Amino acid sequence: MELIGSTVDVIQGCDGGKGQISVVIEYNYFFRDKNGIYAYHSGDQELTLLKDIIPSTVERDNYDQLREFQKKMKPQT
Repeated sequence: MELIGSTVDVIQGCDGGKGQISVVIEYNYFFRDKNGIYAYHSGDQELTLLKDIIPSTVERDNYDQLREFQKKMKPQT
């Protein structure tokens, strides 16, 4: 299995340096093997198979592709 990239979701941003609000971020990691593309979101217990993506068409660290993969992930609550 190969890491093809990651994205970050800013759940709660910076308060401008006042130190009153903690910054909250969550990570999305994307992997591939010969059978498919998989996603992992912070806190998940397992990888999610992203359907209808041919692994050989995916480029490593291609931000546009990673954002499209993120849209295919299950909705985050």
